[in-house]
Amino acid sequence: MSLDKKIILVIGATGAQGMKVIPALLAPSENGTPSPYAVRALTRDRNNKRAQELEALGVEVFQGRFDDFPTVAAALEGCYGAWVNTDTYTVGEEREIYAGIKIYEISRRTSTMRHFMWSNLDYGSKVSQSRDNFFPKVSMKVDLVSLQLGNYNPIYKAEHHDAKGIFNEFLKGQPSFLGDSLTWTSISSGVYFEMLNYVFLFKKKQGRNISKNAYSRSVAHSTSVRMALSFSPPR
Repeated sequence: MSLDKKIILVIGATGAQGMKVIPALLAPSENGTPSPYAVRALTRDRNNKRAQELEALGVEVFQGRFDDFPTVAAALEGCYGAWVNTDTYTVGEEREIYAGIKIYEISRRTSTMRHFMWSNLDYGSKVSQSRDNFFPKVSMKVDLVSLQLGNYNPIYKAEHHDAKGIFNEFLKGQPSFLGDSLTWTSISSGVYFEMLNYVFLFKKKQGRNISKNAYSRSVAHSTSVRMALSFSPPR
């Protein structure tokens, strides 16, 4: 790993996001200038196929769990930044919230750290704003039931959303500095367009006048916002 590059620790490196974030960090700029970043990947199993793919890209693979805090501290040593995408399904909601707080605390104690990036999801069971207030600049009406009716009602609870959203509430209360101290960024994502590949989640609509592929998913009378992890369309 080049000593003149800024090291970014990616937590969740072999997941859907990590496998797209890491090549983007390593890619040269449009004018061909080499990337200023090097990547250190935290993974539970450095021998799995995806970890080996990352190692082939020149990534430093660091074995450990995101809720093993001494390991996280060791992985953060010397890092400039961290992309933190924790997995609710591995540890559960409560452990993920606690882990997010501890990872942030360790980041603040790491003298080289300048940027903490949190991969967030909306705190769905909390939000109770109307769709027009929640998306004031969106001309197309987006009708998300959990955003309209949340108000902490348990029927709208989704642990993987709420765990990240609860930590994000903590994060918003923390100082954020530019320059010689730690700043933080929270990036909220949603359903991936790539998930159209999974037939158990969406089904292709058939019809005489459909000129493009259309997919449906039963979410009451609602639609959901989607994002693409890459520019490659689903096959």
